[in-house]
Amino acid sequence: MLRIITTACALLALSACNHDAPAPAPAQPTPTKTAQANGSANGRTLVSDAANAAPGNLDRFGAAAWLPADYAYFSSAQDLGGLLEDMLDSRTLQSLARLPLVMVGLSKLEESLQPLTEVIEQTPLLQELLSLGAEAAEREIFLAGGKELETFTKALSEAYVEILIGAALQGATGQTRTSESTMIAAMLPHRRSLRMPPIVLGMRVADSDRAKKFLSGVAPYMQQLPGIVAKTQSAEGFEAWTITDANGSSEALQPQLRRAGVPKQDRDAFVAWVAGQQITIALGVRDDYLLLSISDTTDHLNNLGSEPTLASQPVFRRARARADTPMLTTYISSGLRPPSGIGGENMDGKDMAALLRPLLGLAEDHPKFFEDLGALISELAGPITAAAPYLTVTYRNEGLETLTIDGRQSTADSSQPLTLLAHAGLSPTLAYASRAEPSQASYKRFSHWTRVMFRHYQDIVVPGMPESSRDEFEIARSVFGPQVAELDAIMQDVLLPAIDEHDSMLVLDQSFNLELGPSAGFADGLAVPRLALMWRVQNSSQVATAFDRARAAINHMLVKAAEQGGRPVVELPAPQARTTANGTLYAYDLSLPAGLSPCVLVNGEKMIFALTPAHAEQLMKNAQPATNDVVDHDKGASSAVAINVAALSELLRTDAMHMLRWASQSEQIPAAQATLIWTHLEPALKALAAMRSYQSRTWHEGHETIQHSWLKVSDQR
Repeated sequence: MLRIITTACALLALSACNHDAPAPAPAQPTPTKTAQANGSANGRTLVSDAANAAPGNLDRFGAAAWLPADYAYFSSAQDLGGLLEDMLDSRTLQSLARLPLVMVGLSKLEESLQPLTEVIEQTPLLQELLSLGAEAAEREIFLAGGKELETFTKALSEAYVEILIGAALQGATGQTRTSESTMIAAMLPHRRSLRMPPIVLGMRVADSDRAKKFLSGVAPYMQQLPGIVAKTQSAEGFEAWTITDANGSSEALQPQLRRAGVPKQDRDAFVAWVAGQQITIALGVRDDYLLLSISDTTDHLNNLGSEPTLASQPVFRRARARADTPMLTTYISSGLRPPSGIGGENMDGKDMAALLRPLLGLAEDHPKFFEDLGALISELAGPITAAAPYLTVTYRNEGLETLTIDGRQSTADSSQPLTLLAHAGLSPTLAYASRAEPSQASYKRFSHWTRVMFRHYQDIVVPGMPESSRDEFEIARSVFGPQVAELDAIMQDVLLPAIDEHDSMLVLDQSFNLELGPSAGFADGLAVPRLALMWRVQNSSQVATAFDRARAAINHMLVKAAEQGGRPVVELPAPQARTTANGTLYAYDLSLPAGLSPCVLVNGEKMIFALTPAHAEQLMKNAQPATNDVVDHDKGASSAVAINVAALSELLRTDAMHMLRWASQSEQIPAAQATLIWTHLEPALKALAAMRSYQSRTWHEGHETIQHSWLKVSDQR
């Protein structure tokens, strides 16, 4: 939760960063620093060799430098006070705060908080807590979970899955077990693991003596909590209190569970388990940290500060080279990230198909179907990847710069640069390039499983259709089946082998207005970005042959469909081919509005699909866009993205204005209402434009997947 809150605050506040500097170009940020290694701003590598990790650099991760290495979760926010100052100083946020509806909302919020404000004013202890919290915001606030959190989370997850499966099977089989019975039956096998794991919340303060004095004032109130039996022995520097079922109140659950239909054996076991639970709350000061701990014991407090530390873990050392202190840090251990795949290590596709058997109502009549279904599920899920840690760190750098290290093994290839990025142009609205599995292999699997499941459809579903429906199905299969098979053969044997390179790119750029006529309503005049797709090509003449054969097959189906329905025949026209300086252009005259003319541009190495020939020609030119510290087409990558957020914001602003004007002129909404909406919407879209651009690059080193991203922000002027 801390991570979510602080990230949200950061996104709002970062428009204040560099607010006195000239606004950058809306395309890709101009690099003002030297990129090194795998990409960095300020001339500093973000990823480093573990062997070179200096302890001083590890201290920049705050409490991770003294938490034990086996901790399962860690989330830290440092220098939130500086973030708050930026928020208050931001011209963008100040303009939003002056909007009438926002002012009304803030006034109502202040009014609703008035009772709380009065309580705080009357309670010196709460005032001191808030003061210490404000002090910690200037330094560090963190949340951490001990190793036991792994076992607890795994048990809870398995119990939850069993509850869902039990509920599904109950509905399919007509059982009458209550939800309470299902839940308790799922939880009881895991009750030994469902113990309160160590959770530690910490605030870094400037004066530890002041924090100790605050705790001495809190102690009398702790003893008054319901269920507290006595103060608990704890580690040095802490005071602890334990909540237990001392008065046997858990027995009150018996009649409730009996009325819910829970069997006696399960009732007794569940009540005994509840009675044996305890929660220990500990408060203390360790060095300059004010700490709150919640667990079933205080044993974990004795290990704070022991070696090795969490920050000494290899994944932290890999990220330690950045000289700055990260604003946000989140770490998740491998134990909190189970193996990926269907059901992890304990369930495969065959098991999942068996669970689905009663839901599908096919009983034992179709064993081959469930065998194939299991194989399909396993193939879709992919291979099981081993559990691995995850770390993400975010720095303030003219916005937000983030490094993510995911230890899970990936099959993606980042050994070579994504050179298609050179064709994205200097200022695309959006460009996304990736390298995936060769399309030919992917399509073969799709084709195979489509045929397999179609055969099962014929064997299982078709016999149960009414006779008239079966006849219609057989006619459609006999008429269109050969042409569908032809299209499949074209894809597998002609087109995909000709373009079977796994580099591809999506580009959105150069918005244009739809000219559809007044009858199209608000869509007439709407601004949309041009879309283009780009692939590598191995045989351009083979691509042309595939298009010709595919058009012939599609036209054959269109003729047959027209004959069956008694309608006029409509066929796809042949493309108009012409040679250009950038390759062979195949344009289709489909009589579309707004100057749209879908086309394919092919040269010896690349193929582009675009909505206009001019856009295809422009992209085919090797423009060599300006490099930056994140998206650099000269560096190895498995994927990369660049978004011109400012241009996207302007596009949204243009369309919003157009639609409101249309709604007002067509009397869909009153003019005064349209004006009110625009009064609030325009500043919000301008605020979005403060996030000038976003770029990211993903690559792989060993088993790790690494992503470096940069959201660049400049405050409105």
